[in-house]
Amino acid sequence: MAIRIPDDAPDPAQMALYATWSPTRRWARAVQLRAAAWELKTAFCRQENPGWTEDQIVTEVRRQFLHARG
Repeated sequence: MAIRIPDDAPDPAQMALYATWSPTRRWARAVQLRAAAWELKTAFCRQENPGWTEDQIVTEVRRQFLHARG
């Protein structure tokens, strides 16, 4: 019987790779991932609210990131 790893469990191979990274490299990757998430959220917000101004979109994206859970 195969061992089932929960979907939200980290991949052991990825964890081993990340363990070799310097703190600077891990921080840089975290910053890249946050920027990518911000861009995706902004694009989604624009699509869902085509009549909103850029200020309204930025305000909403900030609010969503501020109140994000999990």
